This record gives sequence, structure tokens and C-alpha cells, in this order.
Amino acid sequence: MAAVPWKPLFWERFNESFTVAGVARDSLLVAARDLSSLLRGVQEDRVLVRIDKCQRKLAEASRLLAVAISVLGTVELLALRCMRSEDSEEVRARPRARAARELASHAYDAVSSSRGHLGAAGRLVAATGVPDHAVEEERVAVLAAIEAALDALNGIQQSRRSDASFPDVVLPRAQSRTRSAAETPSLVGSSSDAAAAVWISLGNSTPGSLFRVAISGAVPELEAAHAALRVVADGIEKNPRVAAAALGLSASTDWSGYYSTALLALDAAHNALSALLAVKGESDMVFLRCAPQLGLNRGGPGWICWEAARADAERHGRAALDHLWSASSFVDYCLAGVLTWGSAGQEARELMLRALANAGQARVAGDQLRHAAGRSFYHARKVLQGVPSSNRTLS
Repeated sequence: MAAVPWKPLFWERFNESFTVAGVARDSLLVAARDLSSLLRGVQEDRVLVRIDKCQRKLAEASRLLAVAISVLGTVELLALRCMRSEDSEEVRARPRARAARELASHAYDAVSSSRGHLGAAGRLVAATGVPDHAVEEERVAVLAAIEAALDALNGIQQSRRSDASFPDVVLPRAQSRTRSAAETPSLVGSSSDAAAAVWISLGNSTPGSLFRVAISGAVPELEAAHAALRVVADGIEKNPRVAAAALGLSASTDWSGYYSTALLALDAAHNALSALLAVKGESDMVFLRCAPQLGLNRGGPGWICWEAARADAERHGRAALDHLWSASSFVDYCLAGVLTWGSAGQEARELMLRALANAGQARVAGDQLRHAAGRSFYHARKVLQGVPSSNRTLS
């Protein structure tokens, strides 16, 4: 393995991860700036436009962080399989890559949280009659989550700047992985029927959003990614020409088409899953915001079951993401590394089987997410049935 030219790919991916993290940081800074004065003299429709713009920036940051996590996974695979004790620069860079991957993962989680709170803020703004302080509390929660993500990303950049002696590899365009609250008073017993009706309407909208997650779970996109990797794995194992035809590519031993197709399928699965988890996070935040307003029993069995289902959905969603990122790292190492080195043999087959296994596990986790969201939908409806009759009759 010592003769394999693995170091250029190691440094390409190492440096690319820091570049991508920097672009994600810029997107978060723009979102934070636009949210800094969300309610100051701005009309409702303009607030919603601004929220939508910020959501796009946060979604872009999520996508970029997913790329950073994946390429740092490639770095770790290269280190595990190729590195020797005499590779002093790479040995020194490896712990920094590991730390950067962990920080990028923390930043991803914080951005996911910010997307949920921002979606909730948008729902509150759109529901005429919600007091400004409720929207403000969600805005503050968004900014706190963005700040946590920026802290993690600043840690990544500081790690990179702490040693400028690492090789600075310029990425060829074709090989780059980068592509273009305080509780408020309860309304139970309130004389403001209109205000109570607003919160009941918001609460009743939550199960519908959870049902959307329950009927999808991003399973179609996860299945498509798994199918695409299956074709590539079969091509490596059997006949590249047959695999190329199945993917709609020209029959060739050039693996770049396979590489792009596999990564595009994985990226599409990530984007669908990430968007669905943002919807789920938004629904959870709205439900939590409505609970004290409607006098819901947050200690009752229905609420406890909803919290458990909510936690299960989060766990399965994150598991699906982890498996997608691992699959992407194996594909990257195999198709941008091993096969370009002219060593399409047992190692290439093993790597694609590992990628395929992770894509399959992501699909299973997506299905588990779907079932957990279904339980969350059911228990949210049961909890809402406990709204005091003085409020429920207004719905």
C-alpha cells in the first residue's frame, strides 16, 4: 500500500473540508444578520420573506456541513488504510481532521435546531394574533443555535490556522465534492376567545405536519440512493458497461460518471431527509410553544408518549444521516481514489459493499423515522384532545 499515491487525495479532502466549513460559516453569518432585526418595524409579509431567505441560507449551511463531514470521513479512511508511521505530516494532520469532523457534526446539529426554531417563528408570524414576544423568543432561540454552530466552525478554522505548514493542494474542479424561550401565561380561562382560537389552530396544525413526515421519512430518496450504489457496486463486481447503461452513462471504464451519479443520489437523499427533519423540528417547536397556552397536561401519559416518540424520531433521523455520510465517504475513497489508482480489485469491491451497506442502513433508519413520526402524530392528537373544553370548543 506504500506505493499507492494516496496523499494527494488525503490533502485535497483535508483542505476542502476547511474551505467548505468556511463557506457554511458565511451562510450562517448572513442568516444571523438578517434575523438580528426581524420584528423592528417590518411588515408581516416582509418578515415572512426574510424568514424564507434565512431558511434557504440555513439549508445551504446544512448541505455544506454534510459535505465537510463526508470528506473528513474520506480523510479518516485514507489514514486507516494507507498511513504509515513515517508519514509525519499526515500523522500530525489526522487528529485535527478528527476534531474538525466532530466540530462539524456539532455545527450540523445546531443548524438543524435553528431551522426548527425558525420554522416555528414563521408559523407564529403567519398566525395573526400571536403576540410579538412569542415570535421574539423563537428568534432568540434561532440566533442562539446559530451562535453555537458558529462557535464550532470557528474552532475548525482556528485548528487549520494553528499550523500553516500543511500542504495547500488546489482542488481540480472535477474532483471537488462541493456543489453548486420563556414560558408565557396560559390562556386557560382567558376572556380572549380570539387569542385562544389562534393557539388552538396552531396546536391543531402540528399533527398534520408530523403526518407528512410519517408518510415519507425520505424513504423514496434513500431507496434511490441505495439503488444507485447497487448498480455501481455491480459494475465494479461484474461488468462496468452493463452498469453504465443502467445509469444512463456512456459505456466506459472512466469512473467519473459513476462517481458523480453516486454522489448526486446520496446528496439528494441527504437534502430530502434534512428538509423533512426541519419540518419535524418546526412542528415540535410549535407544539411545545402551544402547550402552556392551551393548558396541556405535560406530565400526563399522552405527553410522555409524545416526547418518547419525538426522541425516537430524532434518533432515527440522525442515524440515517450518519449512515449517508459514511456511504458517501466510502464512495469517495473508492471512486476518487482506489479506482483512479488502477487498483480495481478486492479493495474496490469491499469499499462499495461497505457504501451499499451504509446506504441500506440509512434506508432502514428512514423507515424507523417514519414510524416514530407516526407515533408522534398519534400522541399529539391524543394530547390535543385534552385541551380544556372552554378552549376546545373554539376550534
